[in-house]
Amino acid sequence: MVRFFYTSIFLLIAVAAFSQINVKIGYGLGILNVGDNNDILAEFNEIKSAELSDSLSIPFKGLKSIHGIDVGLRLKFSENSAIELSWANLAKSTKAIGEINETDLFRQELFYSFNQYYISYQSLFDRYGLGVGIGTNKVKIKDRIGGSEFKETVVSQHQLFTRINLSIYFQSKKTVSFAIQPFIQIPLSDINLSSLRNELKLPADSNASDSFKMIGISFIFYNGRQ
Repeated sequence: MVRFFYTSIFLLIAVAAFSQINVKIGYGLGILNVGDNNDILAEFNEIKSAELSDSLSIPFKGLKSIHGIDVGLRLKFSENSAIELSWANLAKSTKAIGEINETDLFRQELFYSFNQYYISYQSLFDRYGLGVGIGTNKVKIKDRIGGSEFKETVVSQHQLFTRINLSIYFQSKKTVSFAIQPFIQIPLSDINLSSLRNELKLPADSNASDSFKMIGISFIFYNGRQ
């Protein structure tokens, strides 16, 4: 990941000398195609519900979406071409709550985060555009410790991904434009989830994994001379 980041910085510095720079600030929403992760949560719900005599009032919900900020720089070196260096931080949580007895509650909360760096080439055609890119995604899953504010990291792994996006641009001023960007994100490797199974006290399975394929949409403001 470090090599990828520094290579991207070097490329952008080289291009920046001949390009127009815009700061991008936005919000991204991803819809996930998840398999093993949600199967693990469903298995936990079934076992815990039986353990609590069907008193698991709020079971874990499967991870279906994730959202957060998307910021970076756009270096536009012609009317029809640009390179973007972006950082996205997407997150979602899910919790399970049940009644152990009349006075005690069971509670467990998982926190998912995707910390992404990616570089993309954007082709611009008037109000429309097409982009292709590659990036690195650090997937973290944390478990809240008891009822405290502290969290324990259960999963922390990297994966490379490719990304394809369309763009629709709306220019309101000479120094600000807005873009809607639907995208597809294709992971190039899986995230091993055996430690998540261990954390939830499920039978061991070293092959448990998920790629977290994603389709989504970003809403981006570009600031600077257009």
